[in-house]
Amino acid sequence: MIEGGEGCGKDYQADLLCDYLKQKKLEVILTREPGGTTESEKIRDILLDKNHKLSPITELFLYEAARRDLNEKVIIPSLEEGKIVISKRGFPSTYAYQGFAGDLDLEIIKRENKLAMEGVIPDLLFIININPQQGLNKEINPDRFAQKGLKYHLRVNEGYLELAKMFPDISIVIPYQDGNPQAMQQEIRHHIKQRLEI
Repeated sequence: MIEGGEGCGKDYQADLLCDYLKQKKLEVILTREPGGTTESEKIRDILLDKNHKLSPITELFLYEAARRDLNEKVIIPSLEEGKIVISKRGFPSTYAYQGFAGDLDLEIIKRENKLAMEGVIPDLLFIININPQQGLNKEINPDRFAQKGLKYHLRVNEGYLELAKMFPDISIVIPYQDGNPQAMQQEIRHHIKQRLEI
């Protein structure tokens, strides 16, 4: 799973990693949250639409609905078939955005995540750590979350760093390197090689 604040390049890093693992003749599924199924993509449209006003608790329930659908239809079946799943975002985003930045009780998020995820936890969680102001400056077409302002995203960033402490066995913080995505990818691959022994 690859995570991080706005403009950190997580999608690009996930794409690079997927291509790399496929070159190694491994079966890889690339997905994203929210999204990854027909139904979850519709929920994604609601969540990211700049014209919608949603409270953090409404966001939480929408994210968990999308997460549950993705787990049922894509992630769990893929893992049962022995495939590698790479996800652009996942449960950590809910802690960072709705919890740390949105002030929702983390215990509520933990409970809802547990219901949605059916016990599935990633083997590795890469958190790309970018300065929030730098990340927001990179947004060309900001969605509803990118428009929430610097103060909100500073709290998101703090949340991600706290998550690395909450899940130390799987979390790896990757410093953002402006203009050098390949260096970031090499660091990600280093940890993947160690975990997969490839």
